[in-house]
Amino acid sequence: MPINLALNANNVKCIKEFLQLMRQVKNPEIIEKCKGMFNVRNKDGNTILTLVWQQKRDVFKEFSIFCIRFDVNLNDEERNLLRRDNLHYTWTDYNRVLRQNSLQFLSFLNYPNHLHNIISCVNTHEQNLLHACCEYNRFKVIGPLVRLGCNPAKQDDEGQTPFDLALKSQSNECIEQLIIYCSNRWRIQWRRMYIRL
Repeated sequence: MPINLALNANNVKCIKEFLQLMRQVKNPEIIEKCKGMFNVRNKDGNTILTLVWQQKRDVFKEFSIFCIRFDVNLNDEERNLLRRDNLHYTWTDYNRVLRQNSLQFLSFLNYPNHLHNIISCVNTHEQNLLHACCEYNRFKVIGPLVRLGCNPAKQDDEGQTPFDLALKSQSNECIEQLIIYCSNRWRIQWRRMYIRL
């Protein structure tokens, strides 16, 4: 298994080539071959992920993102390494980050271990992050959230959708973004509501 040898020999060129292979996410054959390499152990009993954790911490995040994104079958030791390295992701207050720094929030969208948490995030009023976008006028975040799968028709505990909040706060940018990025059914209904105002 050349990646184990490359890690042991600290062969930077070979490690970079392996990372390039892992980045070819559109080729299912390469993905399956890369996934298979994570299950092989070297003579000391270490897997690739364990070796990367021990020797090449600078690329561990990229290896761990691949494992999470493509559901690589990991053992308990490897799962503990991922938890230890990504512990801060578990406790992220996305509403606060979105309110304070939308650029930092957008950077979370590059990490697969954030994506499920972002889509399912609701506050105590049953509002998702699109509600927060409309409340804080973070219109640049609406498109990425909708494309990710955040529900634009989600009603809070008072029955208000993100579009209702955008109308209430008179945020034309948020209204326009919701109309642009949402499905035809919602787009037509919201456009009619917006024109009436």
